[in-house]
Amino acid sequence: MKAIGRLMTRLREVRHAAGGSGVLLIAPVWLIRRRHVVLAMELPDSEIQPSAKEVEIEWRQIHDGEHASILEMNPGLDPDLVTARFREGHTLYACLMNGRIVHSRWYASKRSWLPFLRLTWEPEEGDYTVFGAFTRPDERNRGVNVAVVRQGLERARRLGYRRVVSFIAEWNAPSLKATTRGGLRPVGPVTLWTLGFVQWHTTSGKARVEDGTLHVSRS
Repeated sequence: MKAIGRLMTRLREVRHAAGGSGVLLIAPVWLIRRRHVVLAMELPDSEIQPSAKEVEIEWRQIHDGEHASILEMNPGLDPDLVTARFREGHTLYACLMNGRIVHSRWYASKRSWLPFLRLTWEPEEGDYTVFGAFTRPDERNRGVNVAVVRQGLERARRLGYRRVVSFIAEWNAPSLKATTRGGLRPVGPVTLWTLGFVQWHTTSGKARVEDGTLHVSRS
């Protein structure tokens, strides 16, 4: 039953991110080869300036028990995953425009479980990690994600973090584009391979897996 649940979660993720037609092409490959691009950025000492065309966004932290609006915006989000992330101490933010939630994302600064890769993530000291970023479909391609990325980077800098790390599925081209426009750069993919009951990982670049734990070096 757990395997079926994981399968349905994977298909939900692809359907809501790629769209109805895209899932037909992506899902079969995604069930066997689940590749995420690792992106990172060393934070500067000086303030990160917004772009000239950056949209104005209100940030609001969402606490445990207050996330019904996030589930309504993103029906593909697994409620059990939300509960697990709060339990691990992750921070959930909603981003609003004109009083309406248009985007949400998670942040963490400590060791975390990555269900999408079946790995434990071990950040380096000073790392600030982004998880599960999602933009309402009707607000995409309007600069929301780029603005959120840059504002999030500046917040992390002010909090004293030194590097921001993110994991984005390789097929999620809009998110990859927005994140790189925001300043992060790919530092190496991590791939989860699944054949029946057998699973293993491959990495390259600065990413490496040791004893079920993912590390991303700075050097």
